[in-house]
Amino acid sequence: MKQPNNIILIVVDSLRYDSTFQDGHSGLNYAEKNAISFTQARSSGCWTLPSTASVFTGLMPHQHQTTSQTRCLPKQLPTLAEKLKAVGYQPIQITGNMVTTDLFGLDRGFDATFKIWNHVQPRLNKLTRFIMLLSRPRVRKEVLDGGFFNAKKASQYLNAGNVWAQCTYHDLFAKAREILAENEKRAQKNFLFLNVMETHFPYHVDRTFRLSTNSLPNMVQETTGLYHTVNQSFLKGDHNYIKPRAQRILKNRQRKSWRLIRKDLDEFIRELHEDKNNLVILCADHGDNFGDQGWFYHFANVTDGGNRVPLFWLGHDHPGAKVIDRPVSLTLLFNSILKACNVNIGESSLFEDNPDTTSIMQSYWYDNHGKTLAKYKFNQFCFIDNNTRYLLKKNRWYRSPITQNYPEEGFSSLPHDVNPVEECISDADKSAFLKRQVADFEKFSAQLLPARNK
Repeated sequence: MKQPNNIILIVVDSLRYDSTFQDGHSGLNYAEKNAISFTQARSSGCWTLPSTASVFTGLMPHQHQTTSQTRCLPKQLPTLAEKLKAVGYQPIQITGNMVTTDLFGLDRGFDATFKIWNHVQPRLNKLTRFIMLLSRPRVRKEVLDGGFFNAKKASQYLNAGNVWAQCTYHDLFAKAREILAENEKRAQKNFLFLNVMETHFPYHVDRTFRLSTNSLPNMVQETTGLYHTVNQSFLKGDHNYIKPRAQRILKNRQRKSWRLIRKDLDEFIRELHEDKNNLVILCADHGDNFGDQGWFYHFANVTDGGNRVPLFWLGHDHPGAKVIDRPVSLTLLFNSILKACNVNIGESSLFEDNPDTTSIMQSYWYDNHGKTLAKYKFNQFCFIDNNTRYLLKKNRWYRSPITQNYPEEGFSSLPHDVNPVEECISDADKSAFLKRQVADFEKFSAQLLPARNK
């Protein structure tokens, strides 16, 4: 099979599956008519760093060991960008998210990383930008505690914060067009990784930040909900900080943010794919949580809301529309993209149903500035089999059926002596694969837990 001229991987940050498919349709008319759509795609992690690291390495979080605690991709692991560069592609990243950059090691292998905040003009006044910056706990802590711990990070946070509360996807698309046009003149193949931030908190519902509600009670609920979400207050206190009304408002903000960008995004995809020998992939890195099973925002969940994501594969061979309902992991993008370029890396991909293509999700507890409550200091391992999610946490197994409705059903505990890997998996090869994964996860997980939790 002929290699694609260009590979464009577009990640719409934090976007849930149900935020994308409102009323059963994504609003991406071209993509739906020309893509292989995966209805049961899941991220392997619950926030950008571990989930993107899995896409870039083809490894589970316990294998690449890039988590809430470790915070950086190990240098010895080969990346997708490095692999594609070796077969003639120029890897370039265009991002609206600091986490995908050199600050966390996810730029490795890219010839260039264009941080979109360095290429756009702030639209909000300085006071508004300063207030928005201080609403982010990481920035607030460093500013109010007296000086930044790292000048490089400080500069990046401040520059990125200048445009955090405005849309930048038009600028991101324009930069991608410019790079593709320049390299086409040189007959240079490209691997472009694009991270689109509009659906990430605070979920843009307009070109610059505004509240999405009008009545005073709703505006108060929305404002306090946004504050407690970004600060993840629930991890620090036994209190229902975000009321049900605020949960619905925040969830609807992301739905509105998707509606804001989807028409332009679909046109951009058509422009990249139609009558061209390009491979175009659209997905989310993970999905945010809006109260699903008590979780909010990022960092520690294996809920459907946090891990089920949209995935569209528009092949360079233009096979036409197809829907795959089998559970798949975004981690398989690594192998799938390389196989599309005729790089032989084994059988596992999005398009094979093997034991080692089983959807596995993991989360690692988040130390919220040293104030995370003990009850949230645990790690989780989850896998899918036969329309059921099996969850391991605190040395106990749980299960929950996969449903099409939200909020999803909660997990129910299995008897202490029941291990679903041994007793619920009929395929011997799959069971053996999962046993190895669980053992390796538990070994790595123990290193990250507080002493009293081990």
